[in-house]
Amino acid sequence: MEVKEFRFLHVLDKYDKQYESWSRAYEYPVVIKSIVKEFGVLHTKWGQPLTIHNTAWGSEGDHVKFRDELDSYHHWKCRHSDIVGEDIYDITQPTTKTYDVVLNVSTLEHLEPVQQKYALTNLIKQVKPKGLLILTFDYPRVDKSFLEDVFKYQCDRNGVILNGINSVRPNPSYSGLEIILLVAQKGE
Repeated sequence: MEVKEFRFLHVLDKYDKQYESWSRAYEYPVVIKSIVKEFGVLHTKWGQPLTIHNTAWGSEGDHVKFRDELDSYHHWKCRHSDIVGEDIYDITQPTTKTYDVVLNVSTLEHLEPVQQKYALTNLIKQVKPKGLLILTFDYPRVDKSFLEDVFKYQCDRNGVILNGINSVRPNPSYSGLEIILLVAQKGE
């Protein structure tokens, strides 16, 4: 996979006031921007909608707002594995389904290190040729050196790195966490 972007989020990243938690207010807009940048909002592939698998967990609040925002793009066909009552997906287990875009927003850090490796392997397998894998995760809860080894790419620390204190929506509980964005594209 070719890395398109691998960096820490910073305080100049656009945030969306509709999201309440300090990191989601930045993460969700950055994820949408990454999809639109690569495919546009009207992208269809051979007359078919862009397929997106949103593999983050959560069934309320900001998770549902993000699901609804993804679904509002009419040329995107989204599968959400994070909504109770739809499809609950264990990202550490293999699957044969593939998508144009696979998203995983702030989920990897909730897994043990060995499970993080299984999950990343499975997420990469879900990406169709020329498709995108978009991850956000909390550092240091996910070891960035592990991802740098997998993707052979160094994470950029330039700028004022976003954390729970300097956010537009501060939350002192997360003062030690920083958010990394990884966007990678699969070859043909």
